[in-house]
Parts: sequence; structure tokens; C-alpha cells
Amino acid sequence: NKLALECFIAIMKFMGDYYTAKAGRTEVEVVHFLLQVANKHPPLRDEIYCQLIKQTTNNKSERAESCARGWRLLVICTAAIQPSEDFERYLRSYLQTNAFTPGREFRDQALICLRNLKQSMRHGGRRELPDVAELAAVISGKYTKIQKLYLPGERSKSIKINAVTVAGDVVRQLCDKMEADLVEEYGLDIQPIGTPYGSLLQPTDYVLDTTTIYE
Repeated sequence: NKLALECFIAIMKFMGDYYTAKAGRTEVEVVHFLLQVANKHPPLRDEIYCQLIKQTTNNKSERAESCARGWRLLVICTAAIQPSEDFERYLRSYLQTNAFTPGREFRDQALICLRNLKQSMRHGGRRELPDVAELAAVISGKYTKIQKLYLPGERSKSIKINAVTVAGDVVRQLCDKMEADLVEEYGLDIQPIGTPYGSLLQPTDYVLDTTTIYE
């Protein structure tokens, strides 16, 4: 119960609806706290989603940005937190209602959440805490990133990735661009600058997890 309350307060702080005279966590620290709680205490994952659904439904906050920030937090959570199978259908229904009902203010964010949720249910959610740069981008409303990839023969390609892009997605995108068949014969290798060898990523590895680790 104490952790659930702390999560609720963290969500309210992130949305700007909880005021305190004490110096508290930064918004990045608030997000990391929520993700760490979800990772260490799986039973609280559905609770965090319930709180976010409540705070983004008929939001009456005096702060104009409150609901928008709540939806951005939902975007982050759906990429990193896998809900229980029983709760997933309720969360998906809530997101679908907001994504496909004409006139809903946060349709775009709901669509992104649906994409993230689908990937999280398939691959288990992000394994690493998003770094400061990634969180700052999402908080400001930027949900994609241009990633440069290096190919044999000193060639390179740039593709769009997002919080839930996995290595297998990247390989398929590259093969489509190059009109290459037999996708399973290709792989994605990450090689930190200054090291002679790289590591072959598994198809289900999240690309931004690997860049977070090596950066």
C-alpha cells in the first residue's frame, strides 16, 4: 500500500498536480522510480496503469499540461511495463477508445501506446531504464529517433526507430530498403567505438536498450 501511494504521488508530481515545498525527484528520477517499482514488484504494474488511466480520464486539473504529461507518461510506461494478461485487455480497450474515437484530444498518443503495448506483450518490455536524453525527447513530445547504421563496404543507412524497436525490426527495415530477400540471413551487430569486436544482437533485443548500455 505504501509503494502504491508513492507511485500515485510520483505520477501526480510528473503531471504537475502535486505540490510540495521540499526538493523532490527530478522528472527523470520520477520516471525511473516508477519503472523500477514495476520491475521489482510485478503486482504493482497493473496498479500503476490504473492510476494513469484514472488521471488521464476527464482530467480536471488547473494545469493545462497535466493531461498531456499523463499521456506522455503512459507512452513511456507502455514501452517498459508489461501488464498482466488479465489487465492487458482493459488497458488495450482504454487506449483503443481514445485512439479511434473522433475528437479525442490525445488520439496520437493513444495510438503510440497501442503500438508500445503490442511490442511489450510480445517481447516483455524494455530491460534497461531509458536514459536522460530518451526521456527528455518523449517528455517534449518526440517519439522517434533517426539512427545511423553502418553496412559493409563503408556504406551507411539511416532509419527511424522508437522506444520499442527491436533488432529484428531494424533488419527487416534494412532488407526492405535494399530489396533483399532471406531476412533471416542478416543480423544487427553493435560495436562500441574503440573496440575491435562487436556483439550480435538477438532479434528481440530492444535497440535503445543497447545504446543506453554502451553510451
